[in-house]
Amino acid sequence: SKSILKKAFEILEGKEKDIAREIKNALYKQNFFGKCPKCGADLVLRKSRNGKRFIGCSNYPRCTTTYPLPQKGVVFFEGEYCECGAPKITIIYKGKKWKKCADPNCQN
Repeated sequence: SKSILKKAFEILEGKEKDIAREIKNALYKQNFFGKCPKCGADLVLRKSRNGKRFIGCSNYPRCTTTYPLPQKGVVFFEGEYCECGAPKITIIYKGKKWKKCADPNCQN
C-alpha cells in the first residue's frame, strides 16, 4: 500500500550515496578475478569489442595480462590460485560446476 511505500522511501532518503557505494562494491566483487601474477593489480571481467568476455588486468595498458573465458555459463572467482600464479575460475554450465586455471597454457 501507499503507506508502506512511503515508509520505505523515508528510510532510504538521505542514504543514496551509501546505497550507490554498496551496489558499486557488489558489482566490483562480482567482476573481480583475483590479482595479476605479473603486476599485482586487480584482474577484472572485461568485454571485447565483439562482445566476448575475458579476464583482463586493470592496469592496462601498462600490463597486458589477459585470460580467455568460456562464453557460456556463469564464471566467478572463489579466491584460489593455480601453481602458475593465475587465478582458478569456477564455471557453472548446464548444471555442472568445475574449477580450472584461467591460463589456457598452464601445464598444472
